[in-house]
Amino acid sequence: MRLLLLSLLLSITALAQDSNSSNIITFNRADTEHCKVVLLGGKEFLETNNGGTSVAISLPVTMPNGEFQVYVSIHQIGAGSAAIEPKDFSSYFTDVAHTRFPFYDKATEIGIETAQVLARHQNAGTSSTNELAGTPPTPGSLNSNAWTGVSRRDSGRDPNAPPRREEEMRQQRQKNSQPDAASSSTAFQAAFLKQGTLQPGTTAGGLVFFKKPKGAKLKIQPQDVLYQIDIPVNGTVFRFK
Repeated sequence: MRLLLLSLLLSITALAQDSNSSNIITFNRADTEHCKVVLLGGKEFLETNNGGTSVAISLPVTMPNGEFQVYVSIHQIGAGSAAIEPKDFSSYFTDVAHTRFPFYDKATEIGIETAQVLARHQNAGTSSTNELAGTPPTPGSLNSNAWTGVSRRDSGRDPNAPPRREEEMRQQRQKNSQPDAASSSTAFQAAFLKQGTLQPGTTAGGLVFFKKPKGAKLKIQPQDVLYQIDIPVNGTVFRFK
């Protein structure tokens, strides 16, 4: 009786493993029907087609701080939709343990850094506007005791005019540069693959970053590569290694 139960348990486990493995499509150059190497923008991409969905990835690029950059393109060829969830993407390093490098939200990091830069510019512009060069500072301000402005009686003209004009021009240049910074950030963030749903005949592509997990004692060298990359779409894992 125990032997029979043990056999049943082993059979169930084997079936479960077969079921899980059937949802993993591994890139294989020999499988020319579903897998191929294509050139996109002059770069080599590995592409796998399965169930009406095509997933192509570029070769990983090693970045500073233990990051890897990969361009991912997903095309919904067949009927139905394809759900894109970059946060579910993962990769594995080439060390003996094949350490997992999870998805890293680089777009948010860039957005935060840009916002901080713009905030510093705005704060600098506000403080200089309130205290123009050559004019008496606001009473009680930090510079109120150090003002050395020249009296009008000394020259017969407004000594504040040239410095004020220069300050106005500087502020205008600063104002004009801020939209450029914001536009650059927006354009850069648009390069990242975003969460969404693809309808038949549509394509989404963008950069995806993977980062070394915190606490991992791994030293990433410029020549290092990833062992494996998993791109799950609609319950199927497109595996590249």
